[in-house]
Amino acid sequence: MNKRTYINRTVSALIAAALIFTGLPQTGYGAEAVSADNAKISQSADISIGTAEELEELALNAKNSTYTSGKVIRLTKDIDLGGKEFSPIAVMAGTFDGNGHKISGIKMTGKLSETGFIRQVSKGGAVIGLTVEGTISANGTAENIGGITGENEGLISNCIFSGSIDAEKSVGGIVGHNKEDGTILQCENDGAVNARNKVGGIAGYNEGTIDSCKNLGAINSVPSDIGKDSDDEDDTNDDEKDALELIDTNPTDIFEGDLKDKIDVKAVKYTGGIAGASSGTVRNSSNRGTVGFEHIGYITGGVVGYDRGILYSCTNDGTVYGRRDIGGIVGEFEPYVSNIYEEDSIDKAGDELDDMVDII
Repeated sequence: MNKRTYINRTVSALIAAALIFTGLPQTGYGAEAVSADNAKISQSADISIGTAEELEELALNAKNSTYTSGKVIRLTKDIDLGGKEFSPIAVMAGTFDGNGHKISGIKMTGKLSETGFIRQVSKGGAVIGLTVEGTISANGTAENIGGITGENEGLISNCIFSGSIDAEKSVGGIVGHNKEDGTILQCENDGAVNARNKVGGIAGYNEGTIDSCKNLGAINSVPSDIGKDSDDEDDTNDDEKDALELIDTNPTDIFEGDLKDKIDVKAVKYTGGIAGASSGTVRNSSNRGTVGFEHIGYITGGVVGYDRGILYSCTNDGTVYGRRDIGGIVGEFEPYVSNIYEEDSIDKAGDELDDMVDII
């Protein structure tokens, strides 16, 4: 081997090493794991809630983040709202500590979006140790709806939802839309959740982290009058029932005649036991509920319907139904790889190469 060849190979190796160690980001599995201990709140409560009237007063006052920011709001006992219409808490910028208690009898209907027991949990906000039972039936846009919160940018930990939710898009038993900074930890859905687009037992659409959660509820497994105006409710139900009876009798009729006009089966897509669609992280989570309409729906998975994020250590023991792109774990997986270099990585490699040439 001559001296020039040896130098060229040495330079190439050093450039590669420089790019690896200075240019590439450290890889991992998304956000760092959040332990259950981190979710425990030991400080005293700023606001204590023990009656339906006190809960309604909180919802009335918490119209923006200023009211709840930095505060601990703690339930002191179970509360039954008796099935009357509930106006959700607008923003939680502090900590809502359920303290192991249950709020039952919640009812929300009408033209709803960004809705749940709490509309939005902001950055730095948290909801822990809370069980919510009730019904949410939304029409209109009916987007970003969850049993605990419609949108999450904070922490939802050790929460349970039971009951039913009917909406349109980005709908979950716990969270409708879990944003990039949002974490859902050790939560459970026992409710029936139905929607047309991005529907999951834990989150409809996940961009953040879902960790150690489980779904026992039925997800898009029974037909419902999703997002229909109340004025057309009776006629729509009859049409949908007729259409589904035909589908059960002969699945091939699904695209024939006026059946397609009666129920737009293509509109039902992105359904998952844990998340309907995810570009974030889903880990250590399990589904045991039935997922999907029989013969209806596209991109349906036992854990995630559509995934382009990180998914690992998850299991599905539930039955999964659908029309096409159906999987026991994922309905459709889109590999996504992006190498992001520091702005000065190439410059650093060039400088090191210049130094070597000077030495040689």
